[in-house]
Amino acid sequence: MDSKPVLSVIVPAYNVKSYISQAVESALSQSLADLEVIVVDDGSTDGTMETLRDIADPRLRRIHKTHAGLAAARNTAIGASRGAFIGLLDGDDLWSKEKAKRHIRFLRSHPEIDLTFSCALNIDESGLEISPRSDKCGVLYFRDLLTRYPHCSAVFRREVIERAGLFDESLAGAEDLDLWLRIALQRYGSIYCIPDCLASYRRRKNQLTADLKREQEAWQQLLHKFSRLAPDEICAFEKQANRMRYRYYSLLAYEQKEYHESCRLLLKSLRHSLLNSLRESETWSLAAAITSGAILPDSFHQFLRRWTAVLRHRLHGNRRLNSQPSSAIDCRPESGRNETA
Repeated sequence: MDSKPVLSVIVPAYNVKSYISQAVESALSQSLADLEVIVVDDGSTDGTMETLRDIADPRLRRIHKTHAGLAAARNTAIGASRGAFIGLLDGDDLWSKEKAKRHIRFLRSHPEIDLTFSCALNIDESGLEISPRSDKCGVLYFRDLLTRYPHCSAVFRREVIERAGLFDESLAGAEDLDLWLRIALQRYGSIYCIPDCLASYRRRKNQLTADLKREQEAWQQLLHKFSRLAPDEICAFEKQANRMRYRYYSLLAYEQKEYHESCRLLLKSLRHSLLNSLRESETWSLAAAITSGAILPDSFHQFLRRWTAVLRHRLHGNRRLNSQPSSAIDCRPESGRNETA
């Protein structure tokens, strides 16, 4: 490839042998063909990169490095990339066929926007939809990023990295949110979430976000860092951010069947703002799920979870991801939708 591609899709990969081929194929199958896909093997020990040997697409580039973490792998890929725009795809996630085109079209028509996300679906290890991610759409500000769990699968302008800097390799567990917050501080109102599900985020055992101790330590490091970089914003929104963050950690513990720890983390969330927590249905739903998991036989509790999932799929449509990434996600934007900031 002699000419520079429009988009560089960077894919950090660490022990994701079962998923990396689908992730890469979902990027190579984009309707926007003018792209490169850079996979950085972060010292995998499960044969992750061997699964890509049969992909002969010249747009695919492979880089091997010793294990140094997600941020270091992404920084390596960014350093090797050539596109005017950069997209992030984790090695176990998926992009819809139209994602790249939608993001690039939006960024080109909105010069005031530096970084874009899209809504996404939560899927399980087999590719079955668990739930839509409850992301806020439209223009996002520092407060939105801090107080809600960070959006995934970002696409952004290359020059924004030159202004805000690369991923902070000392923040293992909050490196993505750290960069989004730094970008938000560069230009007010420069981040936007496209209101369509253009990616799928896989929830599975042993993924990095399942390490709750690591996640909580990184969160506290992040708050300490931004108490210096943006003290007024942290002072104004820290309680709300802690309330929502620890409720999210409670959910992760619940999904790991650590019901005692899940209850402890939910109570920690409540202590940051009891009244606001009790006003939110998510708090009550999680409390009910924790209680059910703690007191009911596991087989019956899992039956209730499966029944709830089936009911959700009947109401909203069962979007099971098949092995062909070109049709992996049912992405049907509403006709006439106005994607303006």
